[in-house]
Amino acid sequence: MRHNGLKTFDGKIAATTDQIGAAITRIGHARPVDAGNLHLQIQTATAPDFSDAVTAIDTYANEADRAKVLLFDGSGFVAIDEGGAGAAFGGQSVLADVASIEPLQYVRLRWFEALEPMRYFPWDGRYFPASGGGGGASSAAASTTGTLMVNITGDTAGGWNIDGSDAWLASGATISLAPGQYTVFFKLSTNDRPNPKPATIYAGSVTEINGVYTEGPPDAGSLTVTITGPADARWSYNGGVTWIVSGYNVLLNGAYTITFKPVAGYDTPPNQTTYAEMGTNPSLTATYAAAGSGATGYSAYLLGAAGPELISAQADPTKCVGGDITLNVVNGMLFSLNQRVGADSDWASCSGSIQGYTGGTVPTFGYAVKTDGTLHAISATGNVSQIGVATNWASVSGLSGTIGGVAATAYARNTSGELYALQAAVATKIGASTTWEAVSGFSTATYAAIAVDAGKLYRLDGDTPTQIGSATNWAAVGTVFNGVCLAKNDIGELFVVTATTATTAVVQVGVATNWDKLSRVHATNTNGDLYSINTTAATAAKVGTATNWSELAGLSVSYVSAYALNTAGELYSIDGATATRVGTASGWMKLAGGALPVAVRGTAL
Repeated sequence: MRHNGLKTFDGKIAATTDQIGAAITRIGHARPVDAGNLHLQIQTATAPDFSDAVTAIDTYANEADRAKVLLFDGSGFVAIDEGGAGAAFGGQSVLADVASIEPLQYVRLRWFEALEPMRYFPWDGRYFPASGGGGGASSAAASTTGTLMVNITGDTAGGWNIDGSDAWLASGATISLAPGQYTVFFKLSTNDRPNPKPATIYAGSVTEINGVYTEGPPDAGSLTVTITGPADARWSYNGGVTWIVSGYNVLLNGAYTITFKPVAGYDTPPNQTTYAEMGTNPSLTATYAAAGSGATGYSAYLLGAAGPELISAQADPTKCVGGDITLNVVNGMLFSLNQRVGADSDWASCSGSIQGYTGGTVPTFGYAVKTDGTLHAISATGNVSQIGVATNWASVSGLSGTIGGVAATAYARNTSGELYALQAAVATKIGASTTWEAVSGFSTATYAAIAVDAGKLYRLDGDTPTQIGSATNWAAVGTVFNGVCLAKNDIGELFVVTATTATTAVVQVGVATNWDKLSRVHATNTNGDLYSINTTAATAAKVGTATNWSELAGLSVSYVSAYALNTAGELYSIDGATATRVGTASGWMKLAGGALPVAVRGTAL
């Protein structure tokens, strides 16, 4: 059905159908600020006095109509319920489904309390485009701009604008704007100003917004988001209904997800969560970086007893790596658990724990390699000491210091294939070999680290290597812990390697020859199956039935949980052969690290 133009209940023309080419399916407005639990009634008519009005939607009388009216609850849109829209949602954004409503010649929207007599409330955003189609033109058809008018009550010193600048317009002022979506901002004054309001401008029509300043202390908290980036960067607490300028504070009550508006040429910062209530004034920051720089767009989380804990809202997944204990590198920054170490942002790899061995009270030394190839010892106080002058260090393993009253030795390998034992800030070369391929773990007086040299398997006791067996086809070793680790050879066979002071043993796990990724006591095969390995019995128990596991990290249930990521982007905590999904997010894209690994996803949780 086609109409010349859609008019509101006061007879004003909103727009003509030759201006709007597509049919309306949804209209948006704001629920009046009132103490009651309100319901919405939408009526249509062909007569301007509504003498032939037809009730198209009534959320009080018709249960089915409630699903057609969505209200923003602070984190998303939800259907109106039997009790109506409560007082806690005063001024909230509302979307009404009008896809099946005909005719749309005149439309009246009325909020009311379901009392006798019913009490109706005015609505302050009354102008909508016509339903699609052509039809006769009107005098408004030639206009290419619309008009915005904002009326202010409650404070004579109040003001408004659409850019959040210090240039304010008075109540009743009008401006001409190109058709589109805008946000109305209000000036700080004696009374509490209204939060920003959305305004939709249509060619040839007037959009009228009311802003009400209120007296007395607010019953909400004041949230401010400061943005570093381009001038047109914006943030929102209501899913983009209003886009707000940097530094502008709003009054909010409850939990919110803060989103950021995409800007051409820049990476969009990841979402952030916050909670605001009376007496709190949360403040958030966000940075827009040049597109492709990797500085924004991803969030890194520490995985531990507290669950995923955000440690960097600006992470490049290609620069997130973990050590084999509790140090991690995120976007070039070095972290000890969730605390950043130093101010440098050019770290490439790390290992160890500087806060005591997996939570112990005796400080130990961790190690890290920078992108320039230099090796550094990291003390418990965060002091960074370069070891020697070489710039060809490739990787580090383990920690040094005192564990259980005995000394621990860490290891480092360089790009020349040389292997060194590390004690504090001292590196001692191990033998003359230049073909070391891998090293895992650290050694003490009770157990050894494991290393591979030219396909041969070795145990490392301090700075002394001892070959294990005679095989020359070893390919990789997993995380070493307490003298036991997993290893595989070139043909894909899996083995449990025990290297304590009492024994050195290598026992094959089953007969499969397609083993792929290894952690401490878990392994995947090339089919994507995940298995829990009993390192005492050298047996494998399949974890679930999934065949899409892609990454492993962490240790085992006796210390902390292991973790696994699948190709669907789902993250799981693995205790033995039991997998428990971590949250419901499916945007996880990287998993790396040892005892407490890091995981990276594209947006905030």
